[in-house]
Amino acid sequence: MAVAHNMAINLEARDLRKLHEEGKYPTEESLKEMESSIINFADLLQEKIVKSLFLVTFLLVVMLVAGYFTDAIHPSLSFDTKYVLSVLGALLLVWAP
Repeated sequence: MAVAHNMAINLEARDLRKLHEEGKYPTEESLKEMESSIINFADLLQEKIVKSLFLVTFLLVVMLVAGYFTDAIHPSLSFDTKYVLSVLGALLLVWAP
């Protein structure tokens, strides 16, 4: 699907559209090049998502440790659902960009 999308973007250019109508575009080489660039982009995107997830997890651990040492979080305290959801919402906001 990504190759087809990339192909549609390329066909917006007049010269490539003319070559396509003549049957000279896409060549096997250009298709392989498109597929390779899409695979590289997908790998890069996956790497960035994993790195950001680890960063958010690290921030959560730092927040919990800081809360524990400042006595804001303690095992004897009751479990507050609203507080937990607000912290998770904040972490999602950090992860979003």
